[in-house]
Amino acid sequence: MTADAERVLRAYEEKGKHAAADLKTIRVPIEIPTAEFDAFLDKISQGTAVECLNRLAAEFIPRVRKNQGTASAHAFPDSAPRSHRSNADS
Repeated sequence: MTADAERVLRAYEEKGKHAAADLKTIRVPIEIPTAEFDAFLDKISQGTAVECLNRLAAEFIPRVRKNQGTASAHAFPDSAPRSHRSNADS
């Protein structure tokens, strides 16, 4: 490693030691009406376990939510479980 790279590495290591102290907590209180929460739970928990897990992933994992509904018709073969096929295959 060159001297310059070692200097940069040491600087990053030193900054890393204090990173936790630099973090700040941000809290935002929200209230979800009971009826709205119950409706969400009813919607998300319908169907088989695999379907429920797929819906949970789509709801809470940003990359899945972003790509949901954009899969091409050939994204999943006919042999894939129905829950893994795009809406175009339905």
